[in-house]
Amino acid sequence: MPTQEARERFAELVARELGALRVRVLDRLEPLTDVPRTLRVELSQNRCVEAVFEVAPRKRADLTRKLLLLVRAFELAIFSPKAPQGDGPAVALAEELGALAGRAGAGDALVIDARSPVIWGSARGVVGTHEPAEVVRIGKPRRPAEPPSAKRRAERAIARVRALPALVTLARGGHLAYLEQGRQGGFLARSFAGIYVIVVVFDAAIDELRAERALREHVPAIERLIVAMPPREPAGGAKVVSLRAKRARRA
Repeated sequence: MPTQEARERFAELVARELGALRVRVLDRLEPLTDVPRTLRVELSQNRCVEAVFEVAPRKRADLTRKLLLLVRAFELAIFSPKAPQGDGPAVALAEELGALAGRAGAGDALVIDARSPVIWGSARGVVGTHEPAEVVRIGKPRRPAEPPSAKRRAERAIARVRALPALVTLARGGHLAYLEQGRQGGFLARSFAGIYVIVVVFDAAIDELRAERALREHVPAIERLIVAMPPREPAGGAKVVSLRAKRARRA
């Protein structure tokens, strides 16, 4: 059980290493009030660590990476382990997607598939189904306090991916690799294991090299967890099962 003293000592360490004005360890996400001067590392289950600087830092990517390394090194000392909710693979998938989002500097990371409206997992806990033809609700957030803007970004990203022509080719052996960057963020979509797609949603400019590196590191574990997932039932009652990708036969 982490103590307040442990958190204060961690905050002092991070402030000293990064040159930050103050550091906050939060058990639930709160809306950012000073984006230019703040760096945030988001973990699974809506926990995060924020470093606030006197002036907007110039090397944001380098400082964020350093903050992430410090948070990972001291995570058990500053956060209480939370009891899993639901089945083991689903919890582990949310954890892995949270790690991916943190490593990529993203606001969320989700897994969908090309054959159904099922959302298999999300770093922010967004699960459920949505109608492919609609830009609508994709499930209830795990916490009511989740910023609406983050949820809307995820909704738009999923709807955009669903509309991509490459999506329908996945079941026939196709591949999807797509980047959309806007003034206020964007998303990165990559297919894996045949029919599945990871959608990484950003609320700021995308560091593509960093995001691609994070995907390479986390996709293998995410694929293993997806294979272990139990069937999901989309609206209408038809079951959707997780299938192991077919391997090409050797000549």
